[in-house]
Amino acid sequence: MIIRDMFKKNIDREIKGVIKVAQTDEATRYQELDEYVVTRELLKHLSSFYYYYQKSLDGLTDEIGVWISGFFGSGKSHFLKILSYLLDNETTQGKKAVEFFDVKVPDPALYADIQRAGRIDCETILFNIDSKSPLGIKADKQAILKVFIKVFYDHLGYYGDDFKVAELEKYLNREGALQKFQENFERIKGEAWLERRNCFAFDEDAIVEALMETIGMSEQSARNWFSQGNGIDISIDQFAREVKDYIDTKGKDFHLIFLVDEIGQYIGDNTDLMLNLQTVVEDLGTHCHGQAWVIVTSQEDIDSVIKVKGNDFSKIQGRFKTRLSLSASSVDEVVKKRLLEKKDFADDTLRLLYNANAAALRNLIHFSDGTVADLKGYSSETEFSEAYPFVPYQFKLLQEVFNQIRIHGASGKHLSEGERSMLSAFQDAAKRLADEEPGVLVPFYFFYDSVHEFLDGSIQRAIVRASESADKGQGLVSFDVNVLKLLFLIRYIGDITPNIDNITTLMVTNINEDKLNLKALIQQSLARLISQNYVQKNADEYRFLTDEEQDINREIRNTVVDANLVVEALGKYIFNDIYDDQKYKYSPRYPFPYNSKIDETTIGHQTARIGLRILTKASDDYDADEAYLKMASANNNDLIIRLDENSDYFEEMHEALKIERFDKTKKADSRPASFKKIIAEKQEEAIQRKKRSKDMLIDALCRGRYYANAERLDVKGSGAKERINFGLKALVESTYQKLPYITEFLDSDADIQQILQSGVTQYTLDGQTSDPNHLASQEVMAYIDLQEAKHLPTSMKNVLDKFEDAPYGWREIDIAGLIAGLLKKQKIRLLYQGSYIDTTDKNLIGYLRKKTEVDKLLILKRVEIDPGLLQTVRSLSKELFNVIDLPPDEDNLIKRFLEEMQKKSLQLKNDYLSQYKQAKYPGKNTIEQGLSLFKAIEQSKNDHLTLLAKLKECQEDLLDWDEDIKRVEGFFNHQRPIFDKGLAMMERIVNNQDYLQERDYLVKTSELQNILDDTCPYGNIIKIPELVDWLEKRLDELLKEKRNSGKREVKRYHDELVNAVDSGLNQEAKDKYLIKIEQWFTSKYQYIDESDSFVHIDAAITQSKNFANKVLGEIAEAAELVPPVPPGGDFKPTPPVFPEGNVKPTVILGFEQIAFVNQIETEEDVDKYIAQLTKKLKALVNENKTIIFR
Repeated sequence: MIIRDMFKKNIDREIKGVIKVAQTDEATRYQELDEYVVTRELLKHLSSFYYYYQKSLDGLTDEIGVWISGFFGSGKSHFLKILSYLLDNETTQGKKAVEFFDVKVPDPALYADIQRAGRIDCETILFNIDSKSPLGIKADKQAILKVFIKVFYDHLGYYGDDFKVAELEKYLNREGALQKFQENFERIKGEAWLERRNCFAFDEDAIVEALMETIGMSEQSARNWFSQGNGIDISIDQFAREVKDYIDTKGKDFHLIFLVDEIGQYIGDNTDLMLNLQTVVEDLGTHCHGQAWVIVTSQEDIDSVIKVKGNDFSKIQGRFKTRLSLSASSVDEVVKKRLLEKKDFADDTLRLLYNANAAALRNLIHFSDGTVADLKGYSSETEFSEAYPFVPYQFKLLQEVFNQIRIHGASGKHLSEGERSMLSAFQDAAKRLADEEPGVLVPFYFFYDSVHEFLDGSIQRAIVRASESADKGQGLVSFDVNVLKLLFLIRYIGDITPNIDNITTLMVTNINEDKLNLKALIQQSLARLISQNYVQKNADEYRFLTDEEQDINREIRNTVVDANLVVEALGKYIFNDIYDDQKYKYSPRYPFPYNSKIDETTIGHQTARIGLRILTKASDDYDADEAYLKMASANNNDLIIRLDENSDYFEEMHEALKIERFDKTKKADSRPASFKKIIAEKQEEAIQRKKRSKDMLIDALCRGRYYANAERLDVKGSGAKERINFGLKALVESTYQKLPYITEFLDSDADIQQILQSGVTQYTLDGQTSDPNHLASQEVMAYIDLQEAKHLPTSMKNVLDKFEDAPYGWREIDIAGLIAGLLKKQKIRLLYQGSYIDTTDKNLIGYLRKKTEVDKLLILKRVEIDPGLLQTVRSLSKELFNVIDLPPDEDNLIKRFLEEMQKKSLQLKNDYLSQYKQAKYPGKNTIEQGLSLFKAIEQSKNDHLTLLAKLKECQEDLLDWDEDIKRVEGFFNHQRPIFDKGLAMMERIVNNQDYLQERDYLVKTSELQNILDDTCPYGNIIKIPELVDWLEKRLDELLKEKRNSGKREVKRYHDELVNAVDSGLNQEAKDKYLIKIEQWFTSKYQYIDESDSFVHIDAAITQSKNFANKVLGEIAEAAELVPPVPPGGDFKPTPPVFPEGNVKPTVILGFEQIAFVNQIETEEDVDKYIAQLTKKLKALVNENKTIIFR
């Protein structure tokens, strides 16, 4: 038995590779219906379509649009054509179209719907819109409509290519004269109308004559009609009505279906055409009520084609309620049923063959990791029988190959993918093995012959040249050509890696294939193809090269790139990516900077104490012996890493840089598109090579040899970074041997502040300090001692420089913390610009840490103080400040003394000294003496030795002063109120001293004054209360007598004014003046009663006299204005009585009323003004008037 005999249907029969909607001859129709495979996917789509179509059979509907989408190979055109067959249900070779689907549709309900629709009278108009569209019409917004009208007219038998001709035919048909016209035209012209109507413009005479004979038109009318031109405009509404009129002529259940192939491709991104289609469908739905349908296909679904916004988008979607999206996922199902279906005996044979070789097949058909899961071999005997002689992966892979060839422009426009052309490809491949015995398998390269005629010349030439070289024995054999064909087919397939294992699987030709031998043959073949520049190896992948790619690869191979540039690029990868830490983190607290170097090239600044040096294959030291590398690591304080020699990191980077340099030297802008495409691919290749170089570098670092501190290290770590860290750790520990002395770390200035503010240092039972960093503190103290012994100054910068360097390597903040600790323990003293700094100084941390300050801060070893001096401080603290609870240590003791002294100074200033601004109290000199002593002591506060010496010197003075100040404090706390009473009494006496001249009063006053003036009156203050009492009582008695006499004098003036008012004024003026007089004198009596001063009482008398004179003047003037007494009257005014002669009339004036002047600039102006003023004033005086200036 041979393979040809296995198939139910003749493998050599003609099968249409591409479905064309225009091919509707009976043979084609029969084959398409008979061999159409209804897949599971198509069953769902048929069910959806007939669900909506049934609505138009049961009632009225305007949802008559169907959108079928699917990319190349999805079978959408074939599906559209099958729908047209099923809907018109014509008989083909004695069999209705619906009957073909009896066995194809397993769902009885769906088949019943198909049968029902098939029984309805229906006509279909199936067309590819692009082929039916006249040239240039797509620019017309009504292009869709015009194509619909054309195919509709064609369907009716009219000439749809020319609407004018079609209109003539429609008119003649309505008049029942079309047949007669055609006969008359044929008789007159000698040719049939249907054959000549496409030459309409050239047959004017024949058409005019035929019209005259047929419908009796005059020659003039016929010629006028003929010359009207072709401007026949038909609206969408008019077209829909014509369709409706046609449907009405066919009966009430009749349906007319427009089936339009590739509408999406025709519309493209033309919004006008999309809207035109929408309106056509909308109007057909509106006028025909479901009896006219529009079914279209498109590569994209409707949402992708629509590029309009707002309501138009929704309206277009609404017109195509039924949407069917086809995929090419069932290609294998179609191929197996149409082409590979087996006879029963062949099926049995193949099942037995599979079971006998299942294990071998699993080994043969196996892809490497990274290949997508759906590329697989046989899973069962059933799958083996159904697919044989093909392998399951080929259905999926070939579909992707066809798609990628189309996408990457390697094929002409006629190549299609999917079940249509794939069917031909599988048929061609099967026919090549048709005469073979069972057991052979189709290798994937067989499919090349199905596409080679569509390929671009650059690909064909490469394959042809390889074939010619193989035929001539010029470096290649025929097997190499097959491998080359395979590599082309999978060139753009991302689902499968073109490595040696996968290539071997794809080249398998028999179930008994020796795979190891085949792999060896393929490796030899690939080596030949690479040497001949047909194939490029990139890592473990092999890539087919076109003619143009071969030329470019040759130029790249000859491009020169200096090895130093490769080393530089490798260095960037290592130090910027693989190991990108700028500092080696020995611990979270200790990041160490390091010098970076690769081969002989330094990277960045070389200022660190340790270094990391990488040796590549290009280094002069790469082949040095181990002793040299050990010595170099110790001499330069480096970690040296000699990269593993069994790695292609250098070569990969070299090739990548060659590509990049070639790219820079070639101006792709002016080159053909194919060149630009290749360059883009080479750029991607360079990226991939760099990535592999990095991966290889990582591996070479992991496998390399490490040297540090004159030793070869046995490094540990899972990755490159971990192993480098291991090496640097060893280097750091050998360089910074005293690094572990710091075990407790500081994080911020707050930690230093905490040290400065901490309590007394704790000690362990064995007398050692509990400071965890005591070893480090001892090292620092030893350094300070050494500097003191050498009589060298020690700055904070000296300390930092010393202990940041090897063998310590401590952090700056930790060193500052050590100094702070030593200061707190009173082991050292700090001097900043001549002043000692203690732990409370707010700037201390800045002095310890700021780069601008550390050079100014000096560190001194502390001198031990005489205990006797400290005892003096304690003694004075107790006597002066009454403080007993004092710190035991020197710094805090002195600090406490100074604090208490400061507190005492503030008390003297705020509580006592400020009181002297109010009065002359005793004791001010004592307070000032104390403040002076305190100030002298405070000036030595930064030098404890000087301070203590000063305290010793001033001890007796301080104790004497303490006795004096206690009396002053007693005065202010107890005697001051009594003293204030004496001061107040003296103030009253001074204010009235001219009236207090009695002898006894003067004696008592003198006695009080002597006490108040005494500098030390504390013992006599007890006499003040008695003196004040006597003086106060006598003063009150004298004041009382003075008040009484004063009020009698004031009353005399009061009475005189009242009498003057009563005798000289009418009643209205009298009332006015009496109110004024009473108010003034009432207030003056009250003023005298409340007065505590003899002077004030005398002033009140004088003021009363002046007031009386003034008012008497006003009364005199007012009396002159009183009108005369009427005749017969007996009134006689009584002239006023003045206490001291007559009171002259008073005039109240302002200076501007006497003499007016705007400004005075000269002496002459002054003289004129004075003369004018003098004249006016003398005139008033001569009139016996008193002048008052306001």
